[in-house]
Amino acid sequence: MRGHRILQVVGISFMFLAGLACGDDGEGSGGSGGSTSTTTGGSTTSGSPTSTTQSSTSPSSSSSTASTGSSSSSSTGGDGGGGGTAAFTVVLNEVTSDSSANDQIELLNTGNTAVDLGGYSIIDASGDPGNVYVFPDGTMIDGGAYLVLVGDTDHMFGLGGDDAVELLDPAMAQVDIADWPDGEATVSYCRLPNGTGAFQVCTAQTFGAENM
Repeated sequence: MRGHRILQVVGISFMFLAGLACGDDGEGSGGSGGSTSTTTGGSTTSGSPTSTTQSSTSPSSSSSTASTGSSSSSSTGGDGGGGGTAAFTVVLNEVTSDSSANDQIELLNTGNTAVDLGGYSIIDASGDPGNVYVFPDGTMIDGGAYLVLVGDTDHMFGLGGDDAVELLDPAMAQVDIADWPDGEATVSYCRLPNGTGAFQVCTAQTFGAENM
């Protein structure tokens, strides 16, 4: 009888130890499962949006293949790593006025990242102050890309022989200006070197491409 009780105790102890072993295996399995469930779907591809140097006769179809989510932070007002404000990189680059063709105004993004021009505007500085073209929200221009506004299609004001156009920010502060004497923009009035130089008389129109 005493021997039978010893066997019972031994059996219970064995069952208890086996249960602990199973529990340990379950925890080990769970830990292993946790280590292999690292999420990769949350990672995103970074980098500059694809740029284009093709011209556009309408800002709504202008230049951008950039997503609106990432581009706005890379334009003006974006907080750089050092806590500063990113420089605005879009300039007036070429204009034509008083010509047989519709007046054209070219902008160039001299930077490497896309810029949202929504809320920015172009004005006929020497004419009717009501001659204003406001870029719609989400108007994107990629780094290195051109955007061309064509008279009677994108803007409804004409440019004269002695005139000026301004690029204004959403607070109506001047960002850039092209101001030409009488007759100098009949063919083309453009920056040389392209995008960085002073405006001067150009002998050929190069809207949507590099000034020559």
